[in-house]
Amino acid sequence: MNNKKKRKARIKIHPARVRKFAEKNPAWCFLLPSLIGVSVFFIIPYADVLRRAFFSAAGGEFRGLSNFKEVLSNQAFRLAVCNTGLFICSAAAFFVFGDSSLDIQAQSCRQFFENGIFDSYGYTCSRSGFTMADLI
Repeated sequence: MNNKKKRKARIKIHPARVRKFAEKNPAWCFLLPSLIGVSVFFIIPYADVLRRAFFSAAGGEFRGLSNFKEVLSNQAFRLAVCNTGLFICSAAAFFVFGDSSLDIQAQSCRQFFENGIFDSYGYTCSRSGFTMADLI
């Protein structure tokens, strides 16, 4: 038997190597923390979601596209998609045409649409700003 203590593997970072790398590639010193954060909090979870989409929830067996077929054939899912689409269309129409129809000073069709789009966007932004200010 070997009585020597097992040594744990350590990663040794040599300051000279780090300094040399930073001098050769200064942009990477700013990009690496962001890339690591994006990969840890965005890319890796999405890759896991994509992997799980093709496997069963309980057993972990590969199911392929049958999960997607099951969801798309579900009547409740179809109703939710239709309701979401109707809400988006009605909200967009309200913000574009609802505000611009009240604009009496619109002299041409182009000005009518420009005012409607920009006024509704400004209104939405200002309301969300007031809402966030109220929450804080």
